Amino acid sequence: MAKQHIFFAFDDENEQDLEVVRQLKDELRERNLRIYEPSPTEDVNQSIAKGVEGARLLLVFPSQSFQRSKTGSKVLNYADQRKKLVIKVQHLPHFQPTSWLGALLAPTQSSEPDIERILSTMISLGVDLKDLTMQEGEDLEQLMQTALFWGGEQMNNVSGYYVHEGSQFPIRFDFFCLQDGRIAGQGDDTVGAFTICGEYETSEFQFAFYKNYIEQHTVVYIGRLRFDGLDCYLEGNWDIDGYSDQFSLHLTLASPFESKKDKVERRGKGTKVLISYCAGQESLAQKIGTGLTSEGLETVCPDFDVNLMIRLIASDTAVVVPLMSQFYQDSTQARKVLSYADRVNVPIVPVKAQQQFNQSDWLGLICAGALWTEITPDTTEFEQKIKDLKAQVSAYLSESSETEGSHNVLFEGGTVTGYYKQGDEKVAMTLDFLALVDGKIMGQGDDPVGSFIITGQYDETTEIEISPLNFHFVKQYLGAHQVLYTGFAYAQGKWIILHGEWRIEDMVGEFQFQLERSGPIKPPGRHIMLSYQWNSQELVKKIADLLKSRGVKIWFDIAGDMKGNINAAMANGVEKAAAIVSFTSAAYQKSVNCQKELTYASQLKKNIIPVHLDTAHESDSWMAQIVTSLNSVNFNDQSQFDSVFQDLTTKIDAILSDTGDDDSSQNIPTLFEGGSVEGAYWHEGTAYPMAFSFFSLREGRVAGQGDDGIGSFTMAGTYDENGLVTFTKQYIGQHSVEYNGQLKSMIPSNTFEIEGTWLIDGMSDRFRLACAQ
Repeated sequence: MAKQHIFFAFDDENEQDLEVVRQLKDELRERNLRIYEPSPTEDVNQSIAKGVEGARLLLVFPSQSFQRSKTGSKVLNYADQRKKLVIKVQHLPHFQPTSWLGALLAPTQSSEPDIERILSTMISLGVDLKDLTMQEGEDLEQLMQTALFWGGEQMNNVSGYYVHEGSQFPIRFDFFCLQDGRIAGQGDDTVGAFTICGEYETSEFQFAFYKNYIEQHTVVYIGRLRFDGLDCYLEGNWDIDGYSDQFSLHLTLASPFESKKDKVERRGKGTKVLISYCAGQESLAQKIGTGLTSEGLETVCPDFDVNLMIRLIASDTAVVVPLMSQFYQDSTQARKVLSYADRVNVPIVPVKAQQQFNQSDWLGLICAGALWTEITPDTTEFEQKIKDLKAQVSAYLSESSETEGSHNVLFEGGTVTGYYKQGDEKVAMTLDFLALVDGKIMGQGDDPVGSFIITGQYDETTEIEISPLNFHFVKQYLGAHQVLYTGFAYAQGKWIILHGEWRIEDMVGEFQFQLERSGPIKPPGRHIMLSYQWNSQELVKKIADLLKSRGVKIWFDIAGDMKGNINAAMANGVEKAAAIVSFTSAAYQKSVNCQKELTYASQLKKNIIPVHLDTAHESDSWMAQIVTSLNSVNFNDQSQFDSVFQDLTTKIDAILSDTGDDDSSQNIPTLFEGGSVEGAYWHEGTAYPMAFSFFSLREGRVAGQGDDGIGSFTMAGTYDENGLVTFTKQYIGQHSVEYNGQLKSMIPSNTFEIEGTWLIDGMSDRFRLACAQ
């Protein structure tokens, strides 16, 4: 049986993520648990694919940068495809994943970044820690596999010399290693036996190490790294007490090293569709190319020449269509072509060219999550398959033409006011200019500390009218220190509210900006999403056609709404939906994709209309927890189709007629818009505190975010003129709890107190929220 390991999925260029990951890895190693470390000399896609395929579980560290990461998307989509166990590590309590990441993580278990909590979650999910425990000597084996270089005299892969007064003196190594930025070794030369310790940096190709002669002096070696295929050279100068001369070390690597600096930045978007194939697929490639050309797409099917294909991708290719098969996956030439397309971010739309073929390894990783069309040499409905392929390819071609030169402007303006809290003091901030454009934050202003500039990022994949979006920025005081700001932004009528916390060293506090939007406010999408398991397709298609005939806008995967990455497309469908109609059944309950769709919809507090196709599902399942309390439609008896369909359309019409512009709450006063909030809920006589990063009672609506002993949560609900309060507390990635209470006092001085009861699955007890005194 192959040894299983733990795979860490995180943004390796984010220092905040790295710090948490390093600590957890060290603690897991102390417990002798096996962690996957990719080899720096192995092909990136192959290395990641091997890590995912051999993983017992993945620890995922969601963040805004990870959500934007192409590698992150490939890793999690491939893990999803391989049905791997995933635990979401909530190291950023204010971050709520959306889009493809939100969809993939919706049904997963979560844990705080605490080693004991993580191990407890692993055990609760059925992981036997014995399967992950390293055997004697295995840590050394793993170290050798993951090092940039590991060798010595016995392996005949390292040699060197130093120069002194015109003569070369050989250096012999018993052992020499480059790993994780550290240099270590031991050996001897004419002076005596020595040990080596130092550091190297592959991004800048620099290194420095100390050569410590046993019970003698120490020599400093400084120089540069140079890579040439399998050869690695460490060249520079040694120095001791003012004496200096040259030296050179030669290492033979196990496989070529590729620096991040070697990665190719792609030029502007192309216009052509390129068919990528391997030897033996020429006939099918030509046939598909001709078919796409007849459909009006400019398609090229070049001679089988790797260099020619790469030049075409680099010059004028908009989409690459690989013909996936076992021969294609085994082809070194095909791997070079598709890996290049992947590196320069050319969209990839796969064709499955072999029946019952399941891509894995490098091909599985690159194509993870991508929708594919099956076209084999034996395909009978070839013309229809070409039309299906055209629909997938065209999504990228139209996207290319529509987005060229355009900008996504969330806010752009001047004179923005806000505050930050330091202790109990609220300090005013004024921005002369602030812009949130294309995922970037830019601004300048001043406060009592001094003038500052702002630079940062926000999650442009989230539609702010539908769901809060995450952001972070650095506030750099001119000629002085800087402060990190993190939080979330949400829409509130004509306003955009930026709320969160600032941090500098050990100091932390709350802040808020209020941005007034000019011009029309973009309304959220108003389509109805149909969520179903494939066995129910015929009935769902019939219902979709009838709804369309009534003028209802439908999101339906086989109607062409599912394009590109499966999870990103599904998340987009949920996020922009006015409601989700879920066609529940025993098969629906067993479907992983259906679970992702409905769980994500529930987390976003979407309107859900369950349509029950049978009663053969478990009463305590994940599905039952979401739909049992909802007003449903029963389609068990399809002989009553007309009356049941009318019931469904009545519910849909009621949702669509609710435009969200109801002014009934506008006359209800705003009671609380920021400040410290304390709270607790009781269970079996014990009070459990709730900590809030944000809470508001504004114009009849309750909104909030925080965490407690169970996990991070969001709050959304209403209050009326009589002080009746009701809201839902949704734990991120977990269950929700209903809260009902009474405003005990309505003091018009930005204070409040709410007492009432919480309810979940028949259990109930009291709670209290109040403005902190």
